[in-house]
Amino acid sequence: MDLSWLGGINTLELVLAVTFVLMAWVYFRPMPNAWERAVALAIVALVAVLTAAEATQFMTADERGISLQLLTHDQRAVRQLELGAFKSGAILALPTVRVLELAGATPEAIRMALKALWWLAGNLIVFMQAIVVTRVAIGKAATPSFFVAPAFASLALLPTTQLAMKTVNYDLISSELAALSVLVAIVGALEKSWRAAPVALVLGAIAAQEKLTASPFLICLMVAMSVTYGLSATDRIAAARRAASTAALSILGCAAVFLFSAFLYVLLAWPAGKPQLWSAALDPFGSWSWALLTLIVPIASSLDARMLISIASIACIIIVAAAIGYLAPELTRVTSAFTRRRCVGPVIIAIVLAVLFIIGSAGALSIIGYWAPFHPSPLDGSILAQSLNGISLHVDATTIPGHMAGLAWYALAVVVVAIPSAIWAGSIAGVLYLRTSGSDSLCGIFAAVAGLIAIGIGFPLLVALTGTPFCTPLF
Repeated sequence: MDLSWLGGINTLELVLAVTFVLMAWVYFRPMPNAWERAVALAIVALVAVLTAAEATQFMTADERGISLQLLTHDQRAVRQLELGAFKSGAILALPTVRVLELAGATPEAIRMALKALWWLAGNLIVFMQAIVVTRVAIGKAATPSFFVAPAFASLALLPTTQLAMKTVNYDLISSELAALSVLVAIVGALEKSWRAAPVALVLGAIAAQEKLTASPFLICLMVAMSVTYGLSATDRIAAARRAASTAALSILGCAAVFLFSAFLYVLLAWPAGKPQLWSAALDPFGSWSWALLTLIVPIASSLDARMLISIASIACIIIVAAAIGYLAPELTRVTSAFTRRRCVGPVIIAIVLAVLFIIGSAGALSIIGYWAPFHPSPLDGSILAQSLNGISLHVDATTIPGHMAGLAWYALAVVVVAIPSAIWAGSIAGVLYLRTSGSDSLCGIFAAVAGLIAIGIGFPLLVALTGTPFCTPLF
């Protein structure tokens, strides 16, 4: 079928786009206004066709390596799982791989099918993000909102989102599900509904076991939910106990997700599954600390002690939740003071966002990343933090402090460039506008938003400075 008039889209990609539009139609169907429904579907269809084009017609080196392991009968990507990654992606990919192998499909056809699967899964996750974002913005509605469509378009067309959707690796599930889990938790906080808590935790657990970059979000969700539940206690000791017990319950729930995922993988990958996977099942509780530990010991040593690190991290989560729960009355008093001042929090967040944007933009215009040995560094190769397979990232600095500062600046520049300037501007304007609402519930989540900003900016900087091998390609 000649589809050149559609901009290089092939038959498989057209089927993908039509399938997704039909799924969106099922969601929008209850809308009472036919014109709004038609326009919403037109927006979704346009985005689907534009982004599906050529989605299955290329393959990166990273994808080829992962797909080769998935297609190898005695491997099935087990090496990736032993390194603490791809524990959700493998479960998504293996059924397709095994079925197509039984059908006699060629390796290249299976790789195309995996890319199609990733694109479809990514769009469904982003569509759910759009639904939740719309619910945060305008509240719960009896029928689907038209604004889900433009929200979906805005989120789906982000360059980072497109890269995650079209690359079969760890980034889609870890980044997009982590974002969705946070959004679901925010809805639960705004609507004062605890039914959102287990959904957010399950989504966060699935994301965290896919890649260590999502682990901090899961940890923060568990602590925040535990402390929030503890606020209903009558005194400090009771609040601390309630927060600690809720954290322990959250840990058990997430551990169940991790262990069930390991069981599913062993079932799907048989006979390639290995016993070592069970000892690595609890990695997401402690993988956030691997970047810090690389300052002290090689990453291989952290992997050897992974179970001990996970147990220590679990203890830390419970202790931190109890400590914050004990201090919660004082924190509540501070939050109430902000509320009485028409919520000072948004002003601080807006200033921080503006400063980060300015510094990151300056870095994007001035800092240049080089790869040694192709562009040799003035410093000794053993000093360079971001190194993998003999290739090291540097900024041509002549001193160690300059090198480390340059890497941090470069990482911040990557974060700023990855998010369109319109979203930075809209975020700053939005938090300032929300300040005028005087809503207690909105002011109450600004502390959480500030914490997420700290994680979203601080973690890439930490990764840049520690040279965590799993994250080298990000920079």
